[in-house]
Amino acid sequence: MAAVSQIIPTQPVASQTLNVTLNQQACQINLYAKNIWVPVTPAGSIPTDPPAYVETTVFFLDLFLNDTLIIGGCLVRNGVGVVQNSYFGFVGEIAIEDTEGDTDPTIAGLGTRYLLTYWFDQ
Repeated sequence: MAAVSQIIPTQPVASQTLNVTLNQQACQINLYAKNIWVPVTPAGSIPTDPPAYVETTVFFLDLFLNDTLIIGGCLVRNGVGVVQNSYFGFVGEIAIEDTEGDTDPTIAGLGTRYLLTYWFDQ
């Protein structure tokens, strides 16, 4: 069997709900960005110093299958599958793919540089 992909259309906005049929599965996908503060260790500092924090934007995804939440609040990273387990009853995998490099998605790049994809075996 060969893996087949399908692009799920997205818009460059911070929060969106997508109602799509993926391989005959009625799905609702909530894709949303959140600003979080991440601790970093500045160059030249030592680990016992209090960390500095940098604000960054990350994406999360909720996946509903037939109106039932099966994945909630999953962190979305470039090239990393969201479902990762057939136990949930979802056939296939959903991931964000960076078409120009290897970085996590940004709001401005959604739908162009960063594509939400669905993968399944045919």
